Amino acid sequence: VEENIVSQVLVEQFMKTLSEKDMQILELRMNGDTLEEIAEKLGYKNHSGVLKRIRKIGQAYEAYTGVDYGFESGKIIG
Repeated sequence: VEENIVSQVLVEQFMKTLSEKDMQILELRMNGDTLEEIAEKLGYKNHSGVLKRIRKIGQAYEAYTGVDYGFESGKIIG
């Protein structure tokens, strides 16, 4: 239980560091929107820009936590 609480606090603290656009992308993705749906809702030409932002958010989270989740190595596709 304590580990879950610590993880939740860490995520909440990290989310405060995000730009409004990145926060919107993250919230939409966490709500189950596809990359294409997010792109359409936020005015991107296609999903590629959204994917790049998600990877940057992931890399920033890895740097924030010091844990490798695979964003830098490209293991996370989207």
